[in-house]
Amino acid sequence: MTTTETADSKDAAAARLRLCRIAAGYRSGRAAARANGWTYSTYMCHETGQRSFGVEEAEAYGAAYGVTAAYLLFGAGKVNGELSNPADISLKSHDIRKLPLIDGGNLSALFRITMGSIPQALDGAAEPFPSWIDAGPRTFAARPSDDALASVKIFEATMCYFDPDAPFKSGDIVIAIVDGFPSAVVRKYRAAVGAGAFELVSPNDDFPGFTTAQHKINVVGKLVGAMIRF
Repeated sequence: MTTTETADSKDAAAARLRLCRIAAGYRSGRAAARANGWTYSTYMCHETGQRSFGVEEAEAYGAAYGVTAAYLLFGAGKVNGELSNPADISLKSHDIRKLPLIDGGNLSALFRITMGSIPQALDGAAEPFPSWIDAGPRTFAARPSDDALASVKIFEATMCYFDPDAPFKSGDIVIAIVDGFPSAVVRKYRAAVGAGAFELVSPNDDFPGFTTAQHKINVVGKLVGAMIRF
């Protein structure tokens, strides 16, 4: 079912739909569609503004997100009984900041982080950072250089958030610089026998793991969150 909305109001409705989805606790459109039995491709067309949605869809989405259909369609009414502006949701429910997005091949920038510098992207690239992830002020965004961790749903296309100041232990996922390797690697950290010895484990045999017995390794930061971008 469609409406006679203009292109501007369609985009505004899509923005409200996305904000309400996040405020309702769904970390992705796929998660929301799966949990509520919606067709994923259709839902994402609505959330990205590629297609408008009508009253029936708005009622279904509103019921799942705790808002009215009128609010999703036209910005009218209340959200969760108290809010009537999508900007309010943004400020109250998920204070999003921008993180520097660092290319895994920018080893010099990553090495400076290990020396205590504030992460900086050379091209000024930045990535929105969701508030549900608890991380320190030096947290930065980066993508893995391969699919070594695909078994734990970390893919080459996954946007990852790393905190250089977060303590890590065996089993945690880290991003690291490996001497002689052209790009930073994202692997599982595992302590090894010996002072300061450790391994970077790849669950996927198609991609290498690394050990401090064979390589000089600098861990840059611990994975504190991840999100697949659509």
